[in-house]
Amino acid sequence: MSLVVNINGPLNETGYGIAFSGIVSALKDRTDVVVNGPQDGFDPSADIGILVHLPATACRPGVVPLGRKRAVFSMIEAESLPETWVLGCHMVDHIIVPSSHSREVFARCQKRPVSVCPLPVREVFFDPKRRGVRDGKVRLLQSGAATGRKNPVVLYNAFTRAYSTRKDVELLIRFSSGNDIAQLKSTSNCVVTCQDLRPDAVRGLYHKHDCFVYPSSGEGFCYPVLEAAATGMPVITTNCTAMKDYIDILGMIPISISNQPILSSYPPHGERSVMFAVTEEAIINAIDEALENFEAISERAYERAPLVAELYGRKAVAERLVRVIEEILNGTESRKAC
Repeated sequence: MSLVVNINGPLNETGYGIAFSGIVSALKDRTDVVVNGPQDGFDPSADIGILVHLPATACRPGVVPLGRKRAVFSMIEAESLPETWVLGCHMVDHIIVPSSHSREVFARCQKRPVSVCPLPVREVFFDPKRRGVRDGKVRLLQSGAATGRKNPVVLYNAFTRAYSTRKDVELLIRFSSGNDIAQLKSTSNCVVTCQDLRPDAVRGLYHKHDCFVYPSSGEGFCYPVLEAAATGMPVITTNCTAMKDYIDILGMIPISISNQPILSSYPPHGERSVMFAVTEEAIINAIDEALENFEAISERAYERAPLVAELYGRKAVAERLVRVIEEILNGTESRKAC
């Protein structure tokens, strides 16, 4: 008998909604799962209804689709949940999140059981290539959609302070949007640009660079880090929030997070939510480690790149979601991250 799933949410609007649509397409390829969306009409006798959106929206009548069990798929980058999110969580039976950090925060702040199912990485990035020092230079890259908690200004200040006179290292900071990078001026070895790119162009950008730097204060899942790793690129990132799930297994270089709390700058988290600061010194230390051992770190990144496809390919993630749904229907909470 097929598993019947109703799924609702702005899958073409939010970052994790777009990623979740990859799971939906993989589920529709299976013969043992029937997926219904708003355009198909929800099955009132479905096994489960899943809302892919901010938990607060679960308070609105008719938003969470019908099912024997009802769940919200969401994530959190900060250390606590807004009160409206807590209320929304209590309108459903179960919470599904893409990382261990999100599970810990949701479990601490509300009473519904929480399961972990990661999001898929787009297959266009499953194209690993070896990196090496070219023309006597290591080319660093920070790239993403919006700046916010990604700390491009801290990275810029750290790089220009420690490496402005060096000829063997360069940095490109590229985001699709973000007012905070408008104040940053490009230098001879540090370029700052605001540019929106399609996924295949982002993959090309990864292939043109040698090491990815992502000093984020908090992530719910963090696609850019996994996309870069999938191309065989060495990654330097903070050892916090979602990145803790894969920083070791993928051989990434950690940026130590400080114990200094900072208010979350991301509106949905609420005024009382906090993250933790990233210092210039911690970024410089991590970049120094990469530069001093670049050949070995580069080879390790190339060798481990296939793990991204193995763990975070859309078919693997769809299989994980089916297992999570079965656990929910059987009344057993999933506690292991994929």
